[in-house]
Amino acid sequence: MLARFLQLVILLLGIGSSPGSHAALTLAFSIENGEFASFLSESAAAKGLAIDAQWVDQKLLKVRLIQSAESGARADSILVPADHLGMDEFVNYSEIPQSMLSPEQSPLFAASGRMQGRQLGIPIVAGNHLVLYYNKALVSEPATSWQQLLQYYQHQGTAPIGWSFMEMFWFVPFVTAFGEPPVVADQPNLNTKAMRQALSYVWRLAEQGVVDPGCDYSCSEQRFMAAKLPYSINGIWAYDNYRQHLGEQLGVAALPRLAGNTMKPYSTAFVLAFPEQSLYGEKRAQLEQLAALLQHPDVQTQLWQRHVGIPVHQQVQQHILANADADSQVFFDTLAHSEPMPNSPNMMIIWEVMLKGYTRFGAKAMNAQQASEFMQHLAERSIAARNE
Repeated sequence: MLARFLQLVILLLGIGSSPGSHAALTLAFSIENGEFASFLSESAAAKGLAIDAQWVDQKLLKVRLIQSAESGARADSILVPADHLGMDEFVNYSEIPQSMLSPEQSPLFAASGRMQGRQLGIPIVAGNHLVLYYNKALVSEPATSWQQLLQYYQHQGTAPIGWSFMEMFWFVPFVTAFGEPPVVADQPNLNTKAMRQALSYVWRLAEQGVVDPGCDYSCSEQRFMAAKLPYSINGIWAYDNYRQHLGEQLGVAALPRLAGNTMKPYSTAFVLAFPEQSLYGEKRAQLEQLAALLQHPDVQTQLWQRHVGIPVHQQVQQHILANADADSQVFFDTLAHSEPMPNSPNMMIIWEVMLKGYTRFGAKAMNAQQASEFMQHLAERSIAARNE
């Protein structure tokens, strides 16, 4: 574990490289896909481009980006959810010329790379929304409502489902199901009835034993693949890993309805971005080559086939839809019912204050009213302080 941690620090802080070095391009990415790094390195090598692609835990990446900016060193490029562009004041992303964007980029995802009118990222794959995975060996038909999941628990006496319980990306669909998104016009919308209902509902599931709050992303993923859980809430990036373990027993469905309402997960694009103005340094030609490679239709097709995400290339999308199998159709259908993740500098603050209120409610340090008021007040205060 220590060796792995040091690898990540070396990658993000630039230890071992120096200005003027002609080492391989470094790319830090947070996509949860075991084949992505090797696929990208092999694809780049075929074009004469050397890339050192390393995965970084999503929970650590923002901290590492800020640390790398403060140290004056950084990775040459990153591939991250578009909301990371809101960290521009800390990371100092290169503004990207239109000439680097594919003309075949889907207009549905074009805005994902822009922040306050500036092109700071290149959308590469999109969607990345949550779906319901299920084990056909344990359930004949997927649950379409949380009431059905509760009934399963009452009959079996064991937790039926797992997800990354303490990550707010997984909490958002519960909030949206009660009718009010947590962000409106890029501003926090946290002191709402929907937030209070979602807090009470999710933590009641934990108290009842329907979900294990102490089981994080890796834990819930492992339990599902070991057939200890019939259901898992996860994204398209987990499909290949689940398929390798469950084979034809793996099923994909929309998130269950809650109180008769559709759960709307956030959807976003993973964007290629260039920290600390790296695009305007000595590796510009290599970075342009990397951008062109990731947007090429052949690579876009491969990214879909490896279930990294939904391609942003329009022609590739059209070909996929014309030949979609049942699972692929679910990914596209559920994308249509997702909520686009706000691409705002405020998101970094909103994620953090949501987690604080969520944790305090779960620890019974606050009731739902107090927690929602706390979230809103802290978010507004923190945003105002940042803007001073």
